Amino acid sequence: WRNNPNPPPKPKGGGGGRGSRNVNSHTISDARVQALFQKLEHDCDSVKVLKLKNFLPPDASSEVMEHVLIKLAMNRSVEALYIHNFNDAMDDAMMHKLMKVLRQPQSRIWALNIGENYRLTTAGWEYFTRELKRTAVTHMYMSEHVISPELKVAMRDAVRENRKKHGRHNSYWNHGVISKVTNMWWNPSNSGKYKREREAARSSGTPSTTPAARPIPRPEVCLGLGLSPTPTLSPPSSPPPPPISPELPDAKADPNPDANPTPTPTPKPDPDATPDPKPSPNPIANPKPKLHANPSPPTGRKSPTKRLRVTL
Repeated sequence: WRNNPNPPPKPKGGGGGRGSRNVNSHTISDARVQALFQKLEHDCDSVKVLKLKNFLPPDASSEVMEHVLIKLAMNRSVEALYIHNFNDAMDDAMMHKLMKVLRQPQSRIWALNIGENYRLTTAGWEYFTRELKRTAVTHMYMSEHVISPELKVAMRDAVRENRKKHGRHNSYWNHGVISKVTNMWWNPSNSGKYKREREAARSSGTPSTTPAARPIPRPEVCLGLGLSPTPTLSPPSSPPPPPISPELPDAKADPNPDANPTPTPTPKPDPDATPDPKPSPNPIANPKPKLHANPSPPTGRKSPTKRLRVTL
């Protein structure tokens, strides 16, 4: 080969004879991308702090990014989204789709890193600034050297105003997420409220990570993947009312048991007594007996048997 004056030409595409590789042609079917889709569909806790660079290559196409945003729109676990350094996928059109996801009332994303996306124009960043106040984003980062100082001030004012909407960014019960959110203009772990709650929890011996409540995954997503939906947690049901005594068929439960702690016993009818020929019109004085399928006599005494004469 070395002494051959006319060596064969190398294959086109470079790469030392391996040929060129089109990453975008098979990115959706890539194992890492499919793993990301599964985690988003299952609302896994492992993607609460989602860094897309761990699943997508930097030159991922806009088609792949659109699929990711579709999955994010149905997800209820992601709280911090790192969508930085995707120059091929992030443009003004993709920015509109991203803001549509963040504007959803059920979105839990409050931390956003969208830096190093240089295909976004000034008009795209202006749109982002206008829509930012309609989201739940309280902490963010972007490459400020591509925008004007006035636009950066407007972004910071919007996220500061959003901090009044919820407490996921400064509450110690969300320590597991807050401690992992970094590379923002203002890291949430520097919050005064969060620091006070952390010190109080450490001094009292409270565990450092308290599980935070989050919405139940959407049943249609779980059923579509062949999984059983997570049961909805309901408050404990009230105890059933006590059974009505057979001696008092018309008695009703006392709404205030503390008022009459000891019920007044009802005198039992004498079987040898002569019945009153004219019953009182008061239904309380002479309640009509109720017919039961299996009447049970009172405990401790056998109920007397009456023979009724029916005249046709």
